[in-house]
Amino acid sequence: MTSRYPTYGLDVKTNYVSCQSSIPQTLVCFLDGKDFEQVIRYAISLGGGADAMACMAGGIAGAYFGMPKEFEEKALTYWSEDFKGIYSAFKNFKCAGKVRDEL
Repeated sequence: MTSRYPTYGLDVKTNYVSCQSSIPQTLVCFLDGKDFEQVIRYAISLGGGADAMACMAGGIAGAYFGMPKEFEEKALTYWSEDFKGIYSAFKNFKCAGKVRDEL
């Protein structure tokens, strides 16, 4: 790996971080988790490239379990009005014709 990608990033344990290790771990977090929050917590607990793994795991968990309403509401408090508008437009496009609880 180092000879092919000498500038590839290292995690805090000086192990190389790659998709060959992060994607399987992400999938295990999703498969072991019982809900959205637990999947995210499992991914964060892995260390190393946890930010990327939690992002991937959250995307999968969100599609499968849906995002808890309280998470969505809290996230919206951090976003600018412009970003909230983009989010709202995407949500309305993505969710057109579906009841919110079905997501």
